[in-house]
Amino acid sequence: MGGGAMRVTAKVSGITAAFGGLRGIVEENYSVSSADRRAASVRPPAATVEM
Repeated sequence: MGGGAMRVTAKVSGITAAFGGLRGIVEENYSVSSADRRAASVRPPAATVEM
């Protein structure tokens, strides 16, 4: 029973880490061009949406 719960927890944390890495890449790409950031500041960019 406990082993199964541990496996589920590891799986969930792996998914969380994958999403964190994905968001990091997205934020990096968005911060590259500050002109895009200024244009997007009129409306909230997709990168700021929480998963």
